[in-house]
This record gives sequence, C-alpha cells and structure tokens, in this order.
Amino acid sequence: GRALAGELRRCVNNRLQCRHPALWTDFLHSLWGMALGKQCSMRLCGSCRSVLPVSDSLGLVCPAQLSGKRGITLDLWTYEREQWNSGIQTLCGVDEAGAGPLAGPVYAAAVILPREVEIPGLNDSKKLTEKKREALYDLITAQAVAYSVARVEAAEIDEMDILNARMLAMNRAIEGLPQTPDMALIDGNRDHGSAVAITVPHLCIVGGDGKSASIAAASILAKVSRDRYVTDVLDREYPQYQFARHKGYGTKLHYAMLDTYGPCPAHRRTFLKKWEARRTCAPKHWEIRGRT
Repeated sequence: GRALAGELRRCVNNRLQCRHPALWTDFLHSLWGMALGKQCSMRLCGSCRSVLPVSDSLGLVCPAQLSGKRGITLDLWTYEREQWNSGIQTLCGVDEAGAGPLAGPVYAAAVILPREVEIPGLNDSKKLTEKKREALYDLITAQAVAYSVARVEAAEIDEMDILNARMLAMNRAIEGLPQTPDMALIDGNRDHGSAVAITVPHLCIVGGDGKSASIAAASILAKVSRDRYVTDVLDREYPQYQFARHKGYGTKLHYAMLDTYGPCPAHRRTFLKKWEARRTCAPKHWEIRGRT
C-alpha cells in the first residue's frame, strides 16, 4: 500500500510532457478517488509516463481544474512546454490588471521567463496577499529573461471602451519587450475588441493566471505595478479620494468620496454613468420632498 501510494505521488508530481489521449493505458484505481472524493482511476501515458486522472462521473479531468484541491500541486509549465515542443523558441505570458476600477489606468504586463525556472509561490495574483505579490514581483523581475509593463490611461479608456483598452495595454506590453515573442499566452478568452486586436501569434487561456507560469508572472507584475501607481501617484495627487485604501474600485468609501468631491481627472467618466444619473436625480428628489 505504501509503495503504491508513493508511486502515485511520484506520478502526480511528474511534469506532464505528453497530452496524446491515444497513448493512455489503464494504470491506477481508487487512490485518486481518495483525493477527489469520488470514484476515479488513473491512466498512464505509454509515451511520456505521465499520469492524468479520469473520473467515472465527469469524464476526463483537466489537470488545471484540480489546482488547489486538497493540497494537490499541479504543473504550471504545461502550456509553455506544449509550445516549446511544437518548435516555439520564445514565448511570453500576458495579463492585465485594473479593468474594473472607477479610476486610474488599466495595466498589462508581458513576461518571458527562463524555461521552467523555479519561482516558489508563483500563482494567480488574485490568490496572493499583497505582501506575497510584492515579494514575487522582485523575484520575477530579477529572474525574467525580459519583461514589460504598460498602461492605458483613464481618458483613453473613455475614448475607446475598456475591452479595447485592455487589448491596447497588452499590445503595448508585448511591444515593449526587447524581442518580439514567437507566441504569447494570454489570460482570458478575448483577443480583440471592436478596434484593437492582439497583433502577435497567441493562445488565449481561460483562467490562465492559475494555469501558466508565464501568465501568472505577468498577472503579478501588472497588479503590483498598478497598485503602486494608484498608491504612490494618484493618492498623493488626489488625497481626498483615499485611493490607497480602495485602489480605485467602486467601494462604499470611494462612492462617498465621489459624492463629496465629484470626479477628478483620474476617474473614468464612462464608468460613472450610473453614479452621475443618481446624482442628477437627487436634487429633484430632495426638492419634491421639501415641497411636501
């Protein structure tokens, strides 16, 4: 039993190098069910000796879907390895941060990492504490082959809409790299807006910041860069809005500051339409109450 469990751990921790279903053969039963809480089996790839779980109730289980479940640690280099094995030499991960806030730029980062470099704790920036993101930012920038961070300002967002602004920010980040990548791994399922599209060969990966090391690194650089800008620049230029506390997001505090001071040049006016509608209606409401 111990020997079998050890073999299971070794196979699960083995980095997946082959994703050819036709090569799988039946391998292990029942032990994977202990990890997933359901009856499952394992299949072993006869080519690369890698293991993939197969659920009787769910069918084939994608390794990325298991990330974080009951302490299971999965390989973040699967997508990169697929591209390298197909002949791609240089690839970058790309992600953006700050699409949702009411104020400030939207940021994007592009990162080229050394092949399978070890960066302990690397993960989706949204799953990390601010302290961990800051520490990983320094590790990533120190170890990356190349990286680039770019932004699209609030006024530009208002001119073109947030989807096009996101695409533009990612293009700017990719163009800022000292070398043009052969392939870009992009977080999400969108690669174009009505006016702007990603210009380099690319692969969109839904939830890519939790599945790809390159995208995870980009997500951290974009998030930390934006947070630093909001805290170090916007908060000092417009201290009355307390940007350092809410980072520009639509919190109760932020709306209270907007009610008190109105918008500043850093605000995205197209994001404030509902707030402006409520504000213009409010005097009429008070006037009616006063008359009654």
